[in-house]
Amino acid sequence: TWKDENGGTQTKEITVVQMPKGIDITVNTSSLRFEKVGSDKSFTITSNVELELVVEYEEGGSGWISLDKTQFQPSGVSGKTEPFKVTVAKNKSLKGRSGKISIRRGGTEIKSVSIVQNGSFASVTVSATSFNFEAESKGKSKTLIVTGNVPVTIGSVSGDSDWLAVSPSSVTHDDATVSTEKKFTLSVQSDNTSEKERQAKFNITWKDQNDQTQKKEITVVQSGKGIDFTVNPSSLLFENVGGERSFTITSNVDLKLVAEGTPDWFRLNKTEFQSPGVIGKTESFKVTVDKNMSLKERSGEISIYRGE
Repeated sequence: TWKDENGGTQTKEITVVQMPKGIDITVNTSSLRFEKVGSDKSFTITSNVELELVVEYEEGGSGWISLDKTQFQPSGVSGKTEPFKVTVAKNKSLKGRSGKISIRRGGTEIKSVSIVQNGSFASVTVSATSFNFEAESKGKSKTLIVTGNVPVTIGSVSGDSDWLAVSPSSVTHDDATVSTEKKFTLSVQSDNTSEKERQAKFNITWKDQNDQTQKKEITVVQSGKGIDFTVNPSSLLFENVGGERSFTITSNVDLKLVAEGTPDWFRLNKTEFQSPGVIGKTESFKVTVDKNMSLKERSGEISIYRGE
């Protein structure tokens, strides 16, 4: 201000402006990765303004990320550095999951820290891939132990499967970070009524970490009873006048009877034996011998062959 020649006060205004420092925000990392078992990790924010931290979920559900605090209060224009702890829960799923910490000012995101947690790999092992039972084993059972970290299911049973029961049909598993033993019971429902072994196959199936179906094949074999064969008596003695005598066959297989050398002085009433199965049956065969007109004794033989 000053006085002019007339004694009046004159003025000139001077404006002084100091520029603000502006928003200064630094985050020491842009991402944090966690293993499937979960843990705590920290990151730091350096800033000169107030900030809000918000958890956002992208894949794998919600509620598995937590922060020790959600507000940042600066100490002054120069800013301050403050740590923030992120706690991630155990991931019990095979699939990985992700989210982020959104760092906001006035509701607008300025920075973010991505959160990624690994999933598990599916693992299934079986105590054996084959089992054997005797022919006469109705009511007997064996145990299949399946060790894994995923739910497993019994697949379709193939082959002559009515004789075999498998239980349970499936088992659950709610924590892919650990493996446990599950037991399946293989029970024989009937004896094998054939001389031949019989076989059943089934699959243990599960979904892997890529949602693909995996399987292990289990083979169960029940032995055949084998050939059960008796002849009673094993020899027949006739007087010279001839006559008829019988013998019996008990067997579980089909048989054919042949008079060796085709003798014309004795005959069989039938030459085939038909068996219903391993229990077998007994059947009588009659031999008719003609009168021996010679002074010498004579002999013959009936051979018994397994029928085809």
